[in-house]
Amino acid sequence: SLGYPATMTANTDGQSASVCLETLFRFNEKAELVPLLATGWKADPKAKTITITLRKGVKFHDGSDFNAAICKWNLDKIREAKRPELTRVESIDVVDNYTVRLNLSQFDNVIPSYLTHDAGRMISKAAFDKNGQAWCEKNPVGTGAWQFVSMQKDVGIKFKRFDGYWDGKPYLLQTDYYGRVES
Repeated sequence: SLGYPATMTANTDGQSASVCLETLFRFNEKAELVPLLATGWKADPKAKTITITLRKGVKFHDGSDFNAAICKWNLDKIREAKRPELTRVESIDVVDNYTVRLNLSQFDNVIPSYLTHDAGRMISKAAFDKNGQAWCEKNPVGTGAWQFVSMQKDVGIKFKRFDGYWDGKPYLLQTDYYGRVES
């Protein structure tokens, strides 16, 4: 499903939605794990927790706020779907408006890297509450530089620039099917 991370199963779902559904973390050009919608994280193996701080001032395409409660809701949807990425997460606490703590059954330092892909994609809870899961699967409402417009099966997907993007105005890069920049 294009716009609902808990039911995404194909690589093409994530690739297609990645311009509008951002993740908590990403890998940079040196293959290093870096924050995206998160601003940092702290692992505590002894306490079996990973605490994630979130970027302030981020809005979804529908104007709703991205914060710890919304992040927790998204991660709980992944857990409820029994996705393998978060099976060691027993619960998630909202520490404050921009901090969540993942409480683990067994410490797993790989969890932040799982949040670079579908398990870490954030969608608007307001859009989900208003329109339901089936609608969200076909209409991604995220925080990315590009806002979903429409999709026609076997034809194409249309996005428009999201002027409210937290990281400034987006720019175009021509990429191949796998997202690599073409010269």
